[in-house]
Amino acid sequence: MGDILELSLEEQQSLRDKVYAKIKQAITEGVFPPGTRLVENELAERLKVSRTPVREALLRLSREGLVTVLPRRGVLVESLSLKDVEEVFLLREVLEGLAGALAAQRITENEIKKLEDVVKASLEAAERNDQEEAIRLNGVFHSIILEAAKSPRLTELLNVVLGQISTYRRISMSQPGRPRAAAEEHARILNALKDNNPEEAETLLRQHASNAREIVTSVLRQQGTGEYPAGKQGA
Repeated sequence: MGDILELSLEEQQSLRDKVYAKIKQAITEGVFPPGTRLVENELAERLKVSRTPVREALLRLSREGLVTVLPRRGVLVESLSLKDVEEVFLLREVLEGLAGALAAQRITENEIKKLEDVVKASLEAAERNDQEEAIRLNGVFHSIILEAAKSPRLTELLNVVLGQISTYRRISMSQPGRPRAAAEEHARILNALKDNNPEEAETLLRQHASNAREIVTSVLRQQGTGEYPAGKQGA
């Protein structure tokens, strides 16, 4: 498997966006877990670019709350306290609930078909215990709903919130039985969207997000910290 930060020749276009996307992917997928120190020249070497687009990407990620720039310590991947995690998950509940309500009113037949395919694939991934595929499909499901909401401002806000808890969301999906439970919850959300029922879609999405919050905060309490549990990176 190649280096996750290596850019192909095609990816040399839109360099600033590509560098930003690569570093963000490494953070959200747990390659750089909370507390990791990010060094500009090391990232530039791995990405095979100059330090300028790396510096710009880190500043952009800092504005989104994914990294913190500290005097004399450099750039650190943000570590959230348990209180912070709970607060951001609560924000997610509200925003994803709104996305569901809007999607129920604006979703297209093509988007419904996409969600049906994702739910089917998610149940199959859970059946064969393919955790990585379940995590990937979980992200796809929520992305389609956000797309169906057709609200650029909501998309921008929710993406910032989801970025801040991306590694913590993986904790939820790594728990035994959670991938299947999540897929079944997705199926119920899909039914509400098919029925064009905004109240039901909002309620189900908020409950879905709440379930994930309860799992994550329970794990973090057991660890005695709000930080990402050791040994869980990439789970």
